[in-house]
Amino acid sequence: MAAGSNIVVFLLGILAIRKLSETRESLGKYAIAGIYLLLAILTNEAGVSWILIALLYLWLSKQVKISNAIATLTPTFVIYGFLRLFVSQSAFHKFGYVPIATLPLAGRLLTVPKVLSYYLTTFLYPAKLSIAQHWTVTDINVREFMLPVFIVGAFLTVSVAVGVYLHRRHSKLIRPYLFFALWFMLGIAPYLHSIPLDMTVADRWFYVPVVGLLGMIGIVLQSVQVSGWKKIAGIALFTVLIVLLSIRTMVRNANWRDAITLYSHDLEVNPDSFDLHAKLAGELMGAKRYNEAMVHAQKAVALQPDDITSLGTLALLYIQAGEPQRAIRHLQKLISLDPANYPGLTNLVYAYLLVNNTEAAKTYARKGLKIYPGDESLLIFLSMTDKNPATLPKP
Repeated sequence: MAAGSNIVVFLLGILAIRKLSETRESLGKYAIAGIYLLLAILTNEAGVSWILIALLYLWLSKQVKISNAIATLTPTFVIYGFLRLFVSQSAFHKFGYVPIATLPLAGRLLTVPKVLSYYLTTFLYPAKLSIAQHWTVTDINVREFMLPVFIVGAFLTVSVAVGVYLHRRHSKLIRPYLFFALWFMLGIAPYLHSIPLDMTVADRWFYVPVVGLLGMIGIVLQSVQVSGWKKIAGIALFTVLIVLLSIRTMVRNANWRDAITLYSHDLEVNPDSFDLHAKLAGELMGAKRYNEAMVHAQKAVALQPDDITSLGTLALLYIQAGEPQRAIRHLQKLISLDPANYPGLTNLVYAYLLVNNTEAAKTYARKGLKIYPGDESLLIFLSMTDKNPATLPKP
């Protein structure tokens, strides 16, 4: 679902740019573009990048005064703010345990060079792809910090040098090159964790900035005049590159046959991802492969003891295995981390009933009913506190 939203945002943003590129000036042009941009932001907050890209396009193309464009597109921000704060009455979504979100701003900034180098190197050589990447950089060392800084520095140096070259030798190309360079920066900016996100990196977050990067490359190629065998060699190289990337896409698509296949594959690439272990444990539990699920759930909790999903999955597996006392220990920690967690509360009540601790079951059932008044499951469990635990069904 999350990956799909990025595709939708990209489509809406491109439609907005396409509408703004029309030469005929009219209020309707800006109104329709504004609607596209509003829908993009409502789909995903990162859609705000498209408003900045749209304004950048209008400014560099000199099609309209930037003040008029800002005045016309401002309602998009106003409507979004009204819907977010007064209609949905919600702030930013709070995710479960996310390692990078636990870091202060300075700690997140330390991770930025590796984040940027990840996207740049994956663009050039997408060998190892994986979801659920939660790594962070917590200290300055050669591999985690200095090498990424070098890669990013080299990219910036080459980009600036190319810009200077175009300005001196191909002045007509400097504006489109600058446009795509700023497109890249605006597209990548929301994913550099000034506001913490639910993962450290995700390939789908590169959909918008990669267009800027490809545009920069396209402008450079446009400035190069080749003919004869060099042109043929260039076309052949480009064809080989497309074929190789197409094969890589097909291989990656094969990893998505089902969730278990995907998570199992990605764990080979990213073996220390607590999130992947927890996701795989949940899928294996759903397939009734309880012994395999137990291994991954235990690994997930070992890697990250404060992850609510991992604790809940492991507790359910212990209940399934007939070890409710061990489940209670993990559920108690889960509730201490998230007191309003509904599955955690109901499973904890159930586990206490299984060990015939009716007082504790009553206590947590009543706590749950204060948060979820009239909840049918909690009321049923509360009515069972005087019954034989052997009569309880398994969850």
